[in-house]
Amino acid sequence: MKPENYEDPDIRAAFEWLISYMSAEHWATRRDRIEKSIANALNSSPFESAELSEMHRLSIDNDVIGWYLYLMDMLLNDIAKYEPVQGSRAASVFFAVGKELEIVKGIRGIENKVKRLLKNEKAQADSIFFEILTAVTWVKNGWKVNFIAEVPNEKSPDLLAERQGEEWFIECKRLSGSEYGKNERIKWLKMLSYINVALLTFDMVLDIVFHVELNSLDDRFLEKELKAKLPFIKEEGIIFSNEIWDVSVSFVDFDVIDEHLEKFFVKEFSPQVQYLIAGKKEFSSGFACGILGQYVHYGQGAAIGRYITRIDKAYGAYWQCDAPKAIDSKAKDIKRQLKSAVEQFPDGRNAAIHVGIETVDGPQVEKLRFDKIFKTIGDFNPGNKHLRRIYCNFFQSYAPPEICWVIDETSNWHSVDLDGKNFPLKRKFIILPEEASDEESLHWLRPQP
Repeated sequence: MKPENYEDPDIRAAFEWLISYMSAEHWATRRDRIEKSIANALNSSPFESAELSEMHRLSIDNDVIGWYLYLMDMLLNDIAKYEPVQGSRAASVFFAVGKELEIVKGIRGIENKVKRLLKNEKAQADSIFFEILTAVTWVKNGWKVNFIAEVPNEKSPDLLAERQGEEWFIECKRLSGSEYGKNERIKWLKMLSYINVALLTFDMVLDIVFHVELNSLDDRFLEKELKAKLPFIKEEGIIFSNEIWDVSVSFVDFDVIDEHLEKFFVKEFSPQVQYLIAGKKEFSSGFACGILGQYVHYGQGAAIGRYITRIDKAYGAYWQCDAPKAIDSKAKDIKRQLKSAVEQFPDGRNAAIHVGIETVDGPQVEKLRFDKIFKTIGDFNPGNKHLRRIYCNFFQSYAPPEICWVIDETSNWHSVDLDGKNFPLKRKFIILPEEASDEESLHWLRPQP
């Protein structure tokens, strides 16, 4: 049975508002192009022949807004082809925009901003959505806000907020994942590719914590250390624990899988697959898996709408790295963003910086990042710019098997001028409703959904 489409009036309102800026024919063509691109990426890297490091992440990097619109279109109208992990990131943003759509439409300059997003700045969707939602936050705090038109070869901030003769210039910065983290993942998949068939043979699930940087290890490290031992492992438990790594082994529970698949088909590449193979929900560690089984397809995009109906063989592998240098390299600071932001402000005018950060690298990295940011802001010298507030909003989206999407947010602000007065924002959350937020805790330290 084909799964039922998801329905959320706020997500639909945001989706329909954005696609109203293009013709139906244009969106249909763009949607088909995105679908073919994803299908080609999947078909070019079959599990049986490709190294895992060469497998493509499901995304469209040169048309991020098109990819987000595609995901929301599938979520609402053809959910069989929806990709839940990337979709959870987009859904939370569309929900926030749709919930306050009348405010969004009333922001001066919004139409030009959306047109640039859909045409000339397609890869900047995360940054532009962050600007829009920052503007909404200021409006909800009682300010009149407009986007400042960009002038070639002139520096200017993103937003101007006005209230009762008072003005604030606002610059928004959105951080993406670290290059170190991306390269670390590629290295891991390269290493795993040398033992994936062996793991599949024995239906094993690995849980690895590296204590050294992955780039210090040979590509064939897993093969040399594990492959010959795998046939002799008959019981679950720890098989290595030393200064290089800790390794635990368990086995795929096919009774659980069969019981689930008797009632439900499972979307390929979904968190439900991870849960069935590994038997737990764990979002702070990396995870890779392989499956041999049977599938059924829904819709015209066969490669995208593929569901698992039976699993004959499977393996899974969790991994993380707690080497101090690796943690430090992934805990990106905001010093560069602050320096770039203050250059956009006019001299002597009230200024605020908003920084949006995704917390995707686990509690150890995020704790260190938070400490780094606190120190950087304390040491930061804005020069002759009247920088008075820095707001940091941390986000993490999830796609648990039983819920379509979940968003966590932590908001933290810093006074730069040390006067302790003039608080322009009482409501500081960008995505979460204020009443649903927890201002006293850091979400990466709370239990995951």
